[in-house]
Amino acid sequence: SAQVTCITASSRAFPRQAAHRRRARRMRLPEPQTCTVTGTKQLSATPRHELVLRSPEEKIAEIERVGKLLREVIISFRADAVEITASALADFQTIAQVLRTYPEMPLTLESFTPRTGMFRDVEEKDLQRLAHDRAQRVRKALLDLGVVNDMTIEGLGSRGAGQKPGGFVVLLAQSDIPLLNCQQRLDLIFERCFFEFVPSTENFTPKGELVAGMVAAVLMESSKKVIITCPKGSSELALRRADVIVKALYAKGVEVEILVKVAVGDQQLVTVAIDESQPDVDPQRALTEILKENPFAFKANASDVMPDAMKCLSQVAEVLKEVKYQSLVIEAYSGVQNEMLTDEKAANIMLARSISIKKHLYSLGVKLSIITRGYAGPYTADGGTDMGPRVFLTLVSPGEEEELGLADGLQDMLALPPVPPPALGYPVQGTELSEPLQSIENNVASEGKTGNGELTALKELEMEIAEVQGSPGAICGTSNGLFRNCG
Repeated sequence: SAQVTCITASSRAFPRQAAHRRRARRMRLPEPQTCTVTGTKQLSATPRHELVLRSPEEKIAEIERVGKLLREVIISFRADAVEITASALADFQTIAQVLRTYPEMPLTLESFTPRTGMFRDVEEKDLQRLAHDRAQRVRKALLDLGVVNDMTIEGLGSRGAGQKPGGFVVLLAQSDIPLLNCQQRLDLIFERCFFEFVPSTENFTPKGELVAGMVAAVLMESSKKVIITCPKGSSELALRRADVIVKALYAKGVEVEILVKVAVGDQQLVTVAIDESQPDVDPQRALTEILKENPFAFKANASDVMPDAMKCLSQVAEVLKEVKYQSLVIEAYSGVQNEMLTDEKAANIMLARSISIKKHLYSLGVKLSIITRGYAGPYTADGGTDMGPRVFLTLVSPGEEEELGLADGLQDMLALPPVPPPALGYPVQGTELSEPLQSIENNVASEGKTGNGELTALKELEMEIAEVQGSPGAICGTSNGLFRNCG
């Protein structure tokens, strides 16, 4: 294990502790432990890109939760030591990860040195100095871990310290703050740190790797193009480093387009900017354009998505991640049917395709509620008929269900929290149907049906819950192959 040096205050200020250290060295006793951290087991922050679709009230509740958890963290020191030990590093990494999620959250480090034990006869100014030194060490450890938050230090000595032996630092996070948008957070990050590279190489330093992670977390919230601009006359190494930055951002989960340009003017530093000139695209129009260019492809008479369709699914998922307070209806039509398939069999396969798309979208991070439909026969609208198999994606707002003929049970589904399945449990490729889909033919439920063979809204809701949770659900059909009431 790594040897940890214990840094202490002067012997003159703490004669009793200095004598203890001399006795410890003579007796070959280990130096006292320097610090421990408590309160980090429950400390976590939801990634900001997962909050994009949340309401303002939910975002406020999340940051208040994070602030409260930070205020429960206590960094305790023993004796007169100020060093952060290797054993406490994992806890500091947890604290830093949360603070990197909210770089706009100010932090006050309040440090106390109780007048107990060996500090009973020590002057207050020396207690305050020791408290200040400890808070400085905590601040430096967090800065080394990529934290860019404003951090104020208050070395309070014995004032308000109580009787806790040794000394301790608490984190007072200010959570009642306005949240910054993506570009504002990028500007804040680059005001205080930047991508660091090992000299004369294209390799990130550990600090540079942390900065790349912070930047990637911000860009994952945006759906707009990102432009990295290098100063005019940048060296070949600088341009290669820009390419390394782009690859690192993609590797860390960024999916928007990233361009590298050379500045026309005389700027001296590399800048990273979100292209706000891009107009906001209507999500329904965007979905239509994606499917027009790349329709979903399936294996014949099966629900398995072809590998070529994965790019289309990713594009659809990026659009849906930006949608708020709406639900998605997936409708699959078989088109002109194979003579070997009955209407019921064709409709079941179409429904299975809708469910397969739904699961793929959840696995790609889509959070909104999704309703699946499957129909035997071609799609007909406005007097025209599309003879081939087709999948349609329709965004539905509250109040539009009746107009689209989806009022049966949709309100109940919209009330459900969109919970992605913990494990998909089905193959992307393969000639055989996965376990949830193999039960399509044999699990036609008789319970919960109306007199004409359609499912009631209650049974539909039960099926939707079972399907979202990843368990096989009953699939139903009607004599004419229409699945308006089938989840």
